[in-house]
Amino acid sequence: MKKSLYIILFISSIVFSQNTEKQLDSLLYELLSFDVPLIKVSPHINLDHYLLLDSREPNEFAVSHIKNALNVGYNNFDLNTFTQQIPDKNTAIIIYCSIGYRSEKVGLQLIHAGYSNVKNLYGGIFSWINARHLIVDKHNNQTVDIHTYSKEWSQWVCFGNKIYATE
Repeated sequence: MKKSLYIILFISSIVFSQNTEKQLDSLLYELLSFDVPLIKVSPHINLDHYLLLDSREPNEFAVSHIKNALNVGYNNFDLNTFTQQIPDKNTAIIIYCSIGYRSEKVGLQLIHAGYSNVKNLYGGIFSWINARHLIVDKHNNQTVDIHTYSKEWSQWVCFGNKIYATE
């Protein structure tokens, strides 16, 4: 009996996750301009050769982020500071936020500044966690907490402990 229940719950979670990703796709097609090339989350995505940038706010980053990402923010993103810190315009960059909207805006600034290898992570950290990839907290410890920006936006996250309160 227990085994049957676990199987039903597992299958239900997969169906829910797939439906959520389809709904997120619809939202992204409304929000994004697609002016920054995309890179999709996949089971075998390799980020080793990229500079990974998180364009969410520091309080979101502190709760959870993709391992080895640098927080550049959105509201206070400073292109001049970034170009001084990363002067090589050929640097391979993947930028992300919650779903891809803010990262697209920052990525576009980088492209206009001459960075030639910028990609926006399609679906952002939400697609990342929904694919069950590792996230870490401000101490670089693996976490199941995921900052979802707001209660409304938390509907796009299928797995993890949803956090949306700001500190």
